[in-house]
Amino acid sequence: MKQFDISDFGSGMKVGTDGIILGAWAGAEAPKHILDIGTGSGLIALMLAQRFPNAIIHAIDIDALSEEQARYNIANSPFTKRIQSFHASLSEWSLIKQEYYDMLVCNPPFFNQKDNSESSSRSFARNLNYLPPESLFEYACLLAKPTAKLSIIYPGEIEIESVVQESGWFTERLTRVHTTEQKLSKRTLYQFSRLSQPCKKQTLYLRDSLGYTKEYRDLVKGFYTSLK
Repeated sequence: MKQFDISDFGSGMKVGTDGIILGAWAGAEAPKHILDIGTGSGLIALMLAQRFPNAIIHAIDIDALSEEQARYNIANSPFTKRIQSFHASLSEWSLIKQEYYDMLVCNPPFFNQKDNSESSSRSFARNLNYLPPESLFEYACLLAKPTAKLSIIYPGEIEIESVVQESGWFTERLTRVHTTEQKLSKRTLYQFSRLSQPCKKQTLYLRDSLGYTKEYRDLVKGFYTSLK
């Protein structure tokens, strides 16, 4: 990345497009305290530290090896004084929290089936049962300030609107992510607020006939060294 290096060797959540898009897309107005839920390698926490230079960021992960990887990446970044990582589940963190947050971000697990051939770290990072949407929204409520924003990314086919309606959160921004215009939505980016308001809906296409689209390049060019 342009302002930091990232290694994901020890993390179950490898660096990928989902994390990059979420870290670049998630929004809040001048947040002072941010929580990265399921930080994996620490990628999103580092991206948010770059985007919000006045924010203090806590990064948590239920998997010890992933949290160790995040701690290594944070320690070797220019943002080490503003990010702390912790080995804790979201439910544990809701009990021992050190702060109420202006902004919460999560690239959650969303696979229903556990592959027994996978490492425990990869299983934690990918299995929906470890952090179902109901639990994510419930504990996020306990950790959020009244004006907080919660941003997550899910596969396009996962429907969470009924869960959101019962959670005390309201969808204020939604972006459908398509690989190309010819393909169905691959992912959906959600931003939630505690206040009810009209939802702003958008579409993001990653590629066109010339390569990466201008919209995608503009979103992530502050991070990739290969993009000007």
